[in-house]
Amino acid sequence: MFSVLPFQIKTADDPTFALEGSLAATILKWSEYQTDEYKKGLQQLVEMSNTLGCREGLCDALQKLGEFDLHKQAVVCLALKRKVLIDPTVADGVWEVISDLEWRKNVLVCVNYHVQALLIESLCTLLIENGGQWYSYLPHFIADLCEKEQDEEHRRLLFLYVIHTSLASDTVSAVHRLLRGEHKAKFMECVKEYRNRVETIRYDYPPWVAGKLRGLMASMHVL
Repeated sequence: MFSVLPFQIKTADDPTFALEGSLAATILKWSEYQTDEYKKGLQQLVEMSNTLGCREGLCDALQKLGEFDLHKQAVVCLALKRKVLIDPTVADGVWEVISDLEWRKNVLVCVNYHVQALLIESLCTLLIENGGQWYSYLPHFIADLCEKEQDEEHRRLLFLYVIHTSLASDTVSAVHRLLRGEHKAKFMECVKEYRNRVETIRYDYPPWVAGKLRGLMASMHVL
């Protein structure tokens, strides 16, 4: 159920594929045979899927992500991960949320690591599909958080996300920003770790991967 969030609530008028059937109806029937606790949870999952199935509901939940408990955060991010693959109209709504600096400081940098990873994965998908301002700004949004992060482990993860989004967008300016800025000393170990990782397996990379890495690796020799 979680893997297909947001799932089909109503069966299509003329269904051809199984996914066009109502998974919600199956879940609700199944819930009748569960304990009260599990029954309530399944009913809530159907309600959330109904809300997250529309762009407005999903973007509103993303905006309020910091107010939710861990389980609900995971549900929202799983729904977002699937929605960005099947509904290109969500891009503008998601951009409006993530372009808010306060949201990034209070939500993106503070959520559980697994939730954060799901978010970054979805944002990278949107970056690849939309280009433009996503290419120009998303790596820098994360780099800004990375520069200001005080916790060493969180900073390391954010640095890896900067690399991830930079590779996805074929840009290196966000990496340059970190490694040439006033906090560049904080990233020396991160750079060393990443260089070693790449060097260990670089002969196994296909040519297109080696090509994408060339500019990034060159940018890491500015320290």
